[in-house]
Amino acid sequence: MDQYLMTHDILINDFDFDVFISGHTGILATKDHIKQNKEFTLDVMNNVKDAIEMAGPDKAVEKCVEITTSQWIGRLNNLDEFMTEHCQAMKDYVMAQ
Repeated sequence: MDQYLMTHDILINDFDFDVFISGHTGILATKDHIKQNKEFTLDVMNNVKDAIEMAGPDKAVEKCVEITTSQWIGRLNNLDEFMTEHCQAMKDYVMAQ
């Protein structure tokens, strides 16, 4: 996860481009999209940590989905399609640390 987050900074700071084609989505991303993705990832990480403390490991994914969705509704599309998977993956990462 540290390398994934660091990649965002490298793309933003070390490369001169107008659009970025990641192959992960159907959009032509700008540096603002990359910044937003990093912010989202950090929010999911912080939210899953908070959710583990608030609700315990067994309910952390559900709580993370609830918190993150409320923060990002209207900022990212289709949250309901991927939030559970993002929170589960982040919970697995955080719990392994």
